[in-house]
Amino acid sequence: MAYLLLSQKIVRIKSVAIVSAPSDLQMWSRNRPAVLNNVLVPAFGGSINEMKKRSGVYLVKKFNKNVPLFILHGQLDDKVSVESTLKMYDKCCKNGVPTRLLVLED
Repeated sequence: MAYLLLSQKIVRIKSVAIVSAPSDLQMWSRNRPAVLNNVLVPAFGGSINEMKKRSGVYLVKKFNKNVPLFILHGQLDDKVSVESTLKMYDKCCKNGVPTRLLVLED
């Protein structure tokens, strides 16, 4: 949800912190098929188009560039891959979103 809020450029938001959140729902559902059936399909049908509408990596160009983003992720997280967080961080940096990343090793 935080990624959706950032893309809507709500003025009252001064900063955002995200902890181990999936930034690419397509990648997340490929890595964890049960998520697709038990979470994404009931929530919004699970279509690729709907996943993109809710995935930070596809929304980053719409993010408010005046709102700093802090992303925290554990290297050993077995539910959401740290690779998706690294991908999100890279996209934020390339699109001028002020972002800090902290990956905890254990």
